[in-house]
Amino acid sequence: MAKRRKRKKSEYNRFRAEIKNQCDRLGLRDWDILTACAELDGDDKDAAAIISADAAKRVATITLNMYSSFAEKEAISVEDVARHEIAHLLLTPLWMIANSRWADSKHWNVEEERLATILEKVL
Repeated sequence: MAKRRKRKKSEYNRFRAEIKNQCDRLGLRDWDILTACAELDGDDKDAAAIISADAAKRVATITLNMYSSFAEKEAISVEDVARHEIAHLLLTPLWMIANSRWADSKHWNVEEERLATILEKVL
């Protein structure tokens, strides 16, 4: 297992700033997003960050792992981690529809179009 180091407050501040930047850039201002920096455990122990989101309520918590491996420090910036978690946030409504008993192709098509519209502005 790789050695772990505790993240600096400045890394968390950069992570938060990138989350906000990407939400503004992608038009996700309708989401209420809480960010945190905490030690992750269990299956998430080695994750750089995790997201818990509710598409229906438009709320999410994005948690940066308080600990980082030295290998990760060289390969993945906290800005990259933030962008990765925002990608998960973008996909949350599709995931919700795909796992819903009530969803039909109309729901999927509406959400797919919403995502395509967001992506066309940034690609």
